[in-house]
Amino acid sequence: MSDIPNVNTPRNNSAHVVDSKTNLRKINKHDSQSQAEAPVRELFEQSPCEQSIADCICEWQHLDDEDKAGAFDLLIERWGAPCVVAACARKYDDDWPLFCDYIKGSQILEPKKRSIKTIGTYYHRIRNGGTERVISELMSIWLSLNYRVVLFTLEDPSDDDYFVDERVIRVTLPDSTNKPEFTKEEAIEAREQTLQSAINDYGIDLFVHHAQIDKRLLWDAITIKAQGVPVVVYSHSIFGFLVIDPLLLQAIYAAYSLLDGVITLSSANCAFWGAVCRRAWLIQNPVDSSLLSVGQANLDNQNIVWVGRLNTVEKRMFDLLEIMRRVTGVVPEATLTIVGAADSEAELADFKRGIVENGLENNIVLTGYQLDVTEYYLDASVFIMTSASEGLPISLLESKATGLPCVMYDIPGIDLLSSAQGIKKIRRFSLTDFANAVLNLLLDKRERHGLGQEARISFERYASFDQQTAWKNIATDVISVDSRAERANVPLSEHKAIIEQFMEMCVWIHGLHGQEKNALINDLHQLRERLGTPYNVLLEALAPEATRRRKLLRWLKHGRSQKDE
Repeated sequence: MSDIPNVNTPRNNSAHVVDSKTNLRKINKHDSQSQAEAPVRELFEQSPCEQSIADCICEWQHLDDEDKAGAFDLLIERWGAPCVVAACARKYDDDWPLFCDYIKGSQILEPKKRSIKTIGTYYHRIRNGGTERVISELMSIWLSLNYRVVLFTLEDPSDDDYFVDERVIRVTLPDSTNKPEFTKEEAIEAREQTLQSAINDYGIDLFVHHAQIDKRLLWDAITIKAQGVPVVVYSHSIFGFLVIDPLLLQAIYAAYSLLDGVITLSSANCAFWGAVCRRAWLIQNPVDSSLLSVGQANLDNQNIVWVGRLNTVEKRMFDLLEIMRRVTGVVPEATLTIVGAADSEAELADFKRGIVENGLENNIVLTGYQLDVTEYYLDASVFIMTSASEGLPISLLESKATGLPCVMYDIPGIDLLSSAQGIKKIRRFSLTDFANAVLNLLLDKRERHGLGQEARISFERYASFDQQTAWKNIATDVISVDSRAERANVPLSEHKAIIEQFMEMCVWIHGLHGQEKNALINDLHQLRERLGTPYNVLLEALAPEATRRRKLLRWLKHGRSQKDE
């Protein structure tokens, strides 16, 4: 595997002193009426070069709004994207919306038409997770289409990594996580310099970013696009999670408006992101081809299996304790095999204490991280998933491949759940209903085998998706428009799907009060304004009854819930 050297120290800016002065004159020529001409020239002539870019950014932000985008292009041309990005991040890392408004209309960030021969892709690691497994499969698909592939991670290659073909070029990005001696600005510049060098050294033509809400997404995108390379985000989750954090919602809106597209896994996600950024594609996650020939799960023992990253918020790992306490109260010999590593050692310690406190030492087995999880599905009768939200869970697909019936919460926005074949969907976070559904499957052989057969059939239908054609189309489409296209009007039917999912997330966190509740309502107002759809239309999918719809409409407009009335 090939690699490029990491940047261990920030780039020396001394070579840019003369160029920066030229840049200054160009900025002022760009706007002959600029009032910033004299003070900015003075700053460049008198400040040491290490401070020049920071001082220039400070002056740049006071230019007239219509001049900021053009001046930003000149800054990047003269100083280079990594240096400019690091300086901008220092000032605007907590205000992406304002910064994105400033650079709206930048020509240097517009996509350049180019033939795609090399794909770059980023995620912080390539082990222990569904996203990581998807990336492993995607890289194999890209190689089969004769693309060269460059994988960027924060972690160095390790034995725990999922399969990475030897033809894939590996690049480890420096970051504050692996370079703690760096200041924040130094870490950002080192990361972006390494990214820029790899793009140019390896001739990357398309960049697929998998960290959809990463704190470095905006800065990565600017560095990549400044090289003329289109950037698309592969959205592995549902957009509804944005409602949890109003500031995140605003920041993501801003950053995604600069992207060249979003790859989505559900029709609602595709409609939502298509209304936010340049374009969106609907595809399916790739599956390991070996799953097409995998055997049938046992189905006749009392073993339950759970596969994934152990964490509290997304995967709701502590729900497993109460579910198993209730299940073993009826079926004492029932066991739960938990396959996966924990995100937090402290949470794992708390979970192990919970196992002991609930008397489940003989009923719950923790295997830790496993590269190959197939044997655990095969040795089970029921698969369970306690996630609060998912995009398109790989573990669900794997369980279906082995013909396992599944019990899971009813998560909005997953097309795979629309038919519910092989799945018992549970009202969100009802542990009683969840445990009863598991018990019914353990005690009813006919239902267990029937759902298992449904699961396998639905997997075969899903696996027939043509990944190669889908990626050929994406590679063609992403370079088909040279200038920013106007956002297409989203069909009314897709608006309903968007708001149904978004409102379900709102209902889920309906316990908010006071300022948090008002912030949520403001976000919903912004969503409605952005999508340009009347409230009564958006609510039709969620509230078919006229009375309920009127109450929800009043809640949206005035901040009153049904409980408040």
